[in-house]
Amino acid sequence: MLDGDDPHGAWTPADTALAVALTTLEEDMHDCGWPLSIGSDPKLRMEWVSPPPRRCHACTERTRSAKPYLDDPRGRPGSLTFTTTLTPAGPAYLAGNLDDPRHAPPIDPAPTGGDRHG
Repeated sequence: MLDGDDPHGAWTPADTALAVALTTLEEDMHDCGWPLSIGSDPKLRMEWVSPPPRRCHACTERTRSAKPYLDDPRGRPGSLTFTTTLTPAGPAYLAGNLDDPRHAPPIDPAPTGGDRHG
């Protein structure tokens, strides 16, 4: 709320400076996760290393579940947004209430219902 309509009070100069700094950083951010000003610095050209990749299991599931829609041009794949969510075992594991989510009781998948092209 940079327009001064903040119901919790006006921004302090420090708030504004932090917001401007974050915006500047985000505008310089490249796909690799580094600011382009650093990633394109010729003095750092030989200073980059890439560790082995890590698998994001949420992205793996999202890709798997999207494939049937993306392969079907009638499904208007460009208009679809694919997301993932944790099963009930996920939050229990993250909260420390479950040693390993793979040992949780199975859940019944929610009925999908409806026409996917609708």
